[in-house]
Amino acid sequence: MNRTSEKQFTCAVLAAAIAVIGLSTPLAALAEEQAGSIRNQPGTDSHVEVGAGYVSDDSFKFGDYGRELGQSGPHLFSNIRMNSRGDNASYLNVFGRNLGAETNWNLGIAGGEQGNYGLRIEYDELSKLHSDSYQTPYTGMGTSVLTKPPVWTITPAPISTTIITPAMMTDLAANMQRFNVETKRMATGLGLTKQLSGGWDVAVNYKREKKEGTKLTGAPMQIGGQGNRGTLLAPEPIDYTTGLFDAVARYAGEKLHMQAGYHASQFHNANRSLVFDNLFYNGASTAGGNALTGQLGQMPGNQFHQLNAAGGYTISKETRLSGSLSLGRMTQNEAFLPYITTSGIL
Repeated sequence: MNRTSEKQFTCAVLAAAIAVIGLSTPLAALAEEQAGSIRNQPGTDSHVEVGAGYVSDDSFKFGDYGRELGQSGPHLFSNIRMNSRGDNASYLNVFGRNLGAETNWNLGIAGGEQGNYGLRIEYDELSKLHSDSYQTPYTGMGTSVLTKPPVWTITPAPISTTIITPAMMTDLAANMQRFNVETKRMATGLGLTKQLSGGWDVAVNYKREKKEGTKLTGAPMQIGGQGNRGTLLAPEPIDYTTGLFDAVARYAGEKLHMQAGYHASQFHNANRSLVFDNLFYNGASTAGGNALTGQLGQMPGNQFHQLNAAGGYTISKETRLSGSLSLGRMTQNEAFLPYITTSGIL
């Protein structure tokens, strides 16, 4: 039973008892006073949800963005929320969604003392399902090196002026295989707030996000002279790590308010390139299309730092002066990669 129903039930019982003994105090006033005293008392308000569902058929996209329902069969759902307050303005909040699920769930805890300090920690996972119908002849899917099958016949045999097309790839159909293209994001957040004397307070927040999986990327390869190119959809590997940090100090007075802060962002990519065998390779060509492999550069690592300040001053009821200033610097020092991995014609 949650606290709202407890209050209503308690007030009803008290009102009935007072009416029986014939007290002259108005019942509505007594009930209101009693409800007010209950509201001021510490306590815990908890909610737990547990449910089940059933999916008749598999559906890859039905499980997208946290629905967790991509596979047929029964599914369990569970959510929690607890709010607790103590005598000295202390509090503790716990919340969770989809607990017990393999993916797509989150859990958080926040606590502290109101008007003094606060702490928070949170973790969540979320999946993005791109495609379950993608097919490719490559092996090594999900890695940064894609290799064509050991037997790869081009018919008819190419000559120096031949531009290779998919219709000439005799072994293409027999080597096609499915691969699920999907990504998963995992994020952890930490936060701290502290109220200081003299109208000051500070806050610090940090979030670390890890993203793994694959996405489909168009990769071009030269297959002849005059800019003739062939393309393929390649499962580009994703292995990103992003860190976000914020610190801010704030002041609020009768007429003056101001704040100063620092923001930092750092991005790291574990894969520098995606290397793939050239399915359009023509060893006899003298006009292009004779590169054995190609490669795509991945997003380079980078970092960003910023200092910022803002404030305002009330001159009169009609006039207020305010302003803000920020200074940031972003760096990216990784070199960009060439179009191909060999000295073939671009």
